[in-house]
Amino acid sequence: MLPRDLLTTRRRGSSVTPVWADLEGEDLATAKDLVALVEAHVGRPRAALLAERLRLEQEAGTRFKLVRGLLELLDRRAHFEVASRVDPARIRKTVFETATLLGPVVGPETRAKVLAEAGRALGLAPEAVEGSLYADREENLVLAAFEAPDPRALLATYNLALAQTLLFDATRMHLFFTRDANRLFRAIKRHGLMHVATRDASGRFTLTLDGPTSLFRNTRRYGTSLAKVLPSLLRCGPWRLSATLAPRPEQGRPEEATFDLASDFPLIQGALDEEGGGFDSATEGAFAQAAGALPKPWVLLREPAILQAGDSVVIPDFGFAWGEKGPLRLFVEIVGFWTPEYLERKLAKVRVLDAQGVPVLLLVDEALACSTDRFEGLPAEVALFSGTPSLLPVARLLEREREAMVAQEGERIAPAPAWEEPILALDRAAARLNVQPATLRRAVEEGRLPGVELVGSTLFRGRALEELSAALPPRGSLRDLEEVLAERGVGEAASVLSRLGYTVKWRGLDPSTAEAVRGSPP
Repeated sequence: MLPRDLLTTRRRGSSVTPVWADLEGEDLATAKDLVALVEAHVGRPRAALLAERLRLEQEAGTRFKLVRGLLELLDRRAHFEVASRVDPARIRKTVFETATLLGPVVGPETRAKVLAEAGRALGLAPEAVEGSLYADREENLVLAAFEAPDPRALLATYNLALAQTLLFDATRMHLFFTRDANRLFRAIKRHGLMHVATRDASGRFTLTLDGPTSLFRNTRRYGTSLAKVLPSLLRCGPWRLSATLAPRPEQGRPEEATFDLASDFPLIQGALDEEGGGFDSATEGAFAQAAGALPKPWVLLREPAILQAGDSVVIPDFGFAWGEKGPLRLFVEIVGFWTPEYLERKLAKVRVLDAQGVPVLLLVDEALACSTDRFEGLPAEVALFSGTPSLLPVARLLEREREAMVAQEGERIAPAPAWEEPILALDRAAARLNVQPATLRRAVEEGRLPGVELVGSTLFRGRALEELSAALPPRGSLRDLEEVLAERGVGEAASVLSRLGYTVKWRGLDPSTAEAVRGSPP
């Protein structure tokens, strides 16, 4: 993106385009000269480069916007540093304190004395103290490194930046594409843009994005996010963009206009990735970290699937699966910028999916509201948050899904146990039945497996519990009884001993001195 005052447009009928830079000829020569200029100033203060920039802009005449825009892009690839081994703020503090102690600085001699005394305190020569006194001012920063781009790529990036700047005037933007859908959807989601996605029978996607001039709040922030999507498009397959632009009477555009761009447009080919490819997922990251505390067997999956809701699609950020290889039972989408009308459109798609047995929860950041209107009558499928998304609505829906999953799995459990062992751990028995332990536990507790009793995390068949009781002495050390139970495959010895009527007598904190005594047999 570039400052709006660097954008010049050309209009033909209702169509508007930026005044593009050519990738050859005079524009290419200018780009080469500017890259060489910045390279030559490595190791020199910014003030020297700024003076050269001002001279070149003045000499450019009517082409000054091109020169200023290219220099703006080159400045983003330059790294400036403070050329002082001691913090200039500390130097100033020391110099001023020294001057206060030595009296007023009324001439070269007292000035030199102050600098020398301050230098001794700082371990610097007087010349270094004087040179570093204001080394942290913008004009005194030194160009430490510069990533020189290819001049043609610089011009293509400049053209792309012009397109981004023009899109600040968009009220709506349509994207048409058939390939690399996940890549493009990630870009749209990463920047929190309000969108409606559809897919036709041929597999072609259409993305309709609300533009910044259609909003009442967060307009500039939203416009910046919209513009940042454009570089992501360059890394996708064939695409076409069509935007509706708001009127700009002050620029000779009294009515709405259109701006069209496609992936085969030659003047943006080879543009540099000015965004750096980073993934801003602070909210998503916080949610994923918090979701790690949810009870097993829930497993969190990132960007699990594109969901078809009629002709539209929903792109959730997360999905929750029932076990590592189990089915997805809940999808979560963290909504970025929004208005009440946008949420209503989202909800319509969510309810289509819910009718198909695909539950989706929308987590909505209150800070990204783009309207002064409130969303009234908050439905169960929407949860507002401020800062970090709350897990409470997620946990509520996951519990509902857990109940449904347990009931569904429970139907597969036959009344006759599918194992021969008289004593078997609950998790091992559940694995043989291909159900979750919670499902098998409920089936036993509800009496749907006659002759099977669950004690702690151990299943007992038939007379196994009575036979175990008969094999144990009525009195013994707690440690010896625990070893006997472990040999027979019993987990949670305390639960089993309690079920068999034992009480534990402690003689201190050491378990090896504890004794288990049976009262009445089971």
